[in-house]
Amino acid sequence: MPANSQVSICNLALRHIAQKKITAITDTTPQAIACNDVWDFALKEALRGDWPFNKTIDALKLMSPAAEWVTATAYAVGDFVYITSTALTYKCATAHTSGTFATDLAAVKWVLYTAYVPLHWLYSYDLPSSSLGIWKVYNEGTKDKDVGENFRVIYDRVNGKEVIITDCADAYAEYGYLISDTTLFDSNFTNALAYRLAAELAMPLNGDPQQAAEMIKLFNNAKSEAERSSGYESKTPDEQANPFVDSRT
Repeated sequence: MPANSQVSICNLALRHIAQKKITAITDTTPQAIACNDVWDFALKEALRGDWPFNKTIDALKLMSPAAEWVTATAYAVGDFVYITSTALTYKCATAHTSGTFATDLAAVKWVLYTAYVPLHWLYSYDLPSSSLGIWKVYNEGTKDKDVGENFRVIYDRVNGKEVIITDCADAYAEYGYLISDTTLFDSNFTNALAYRLAAELAMPLNGDPQQAAEMIKLFNNAKSEAERSSGYESKTPDEQANPFVDSRT
């Protein structure tokens, strides 16, 4: 079995709570069934930490890029247009070639679209589908990309999904990516994940809430230590070498 397989990580978790090993995640033993039940949840919870190995950067997609409406133009369902005179955005409900906007609107070929961007924020971006946590938002003009720009992740009640709101144009996001290939896990993460699994397994296998709480504590400690050490694994062009930094911290 691979050294960093799903089974080996589950067995490390089972050892933490004094349970028998498994030979396959598809076994019919209580231990294997419990591991299979909690694996996905525990993995996602553990990956929400600030881990170097699953960080990625993507250009963000604006929620509603809308061009100004023009006549005698073919529009498809789902197209967005912006009406300058009213400062409103509309979404195409029926495919058509535009005549006058008032006539097309009366025929319900357009419906009013409200992208949920709260006051004081300029842009609303789609949340990357495989994101487990947004760490930073910035663009080419951001002076300090280690800090990034101000942003929030909120629920867009109009469209029924989470979005990123920010004042940053043409934004990129640095975020934690959902990785399920265990061979890509680093040793710090494997250690932390085993504790997170153990926390979920303590109740169904041992019925021990105190043990579950202790495993959560050990998970948080392992995650904090890994996040501290990961600070030495990156360097930006703006950083200046300073031999006195470590001695002062």
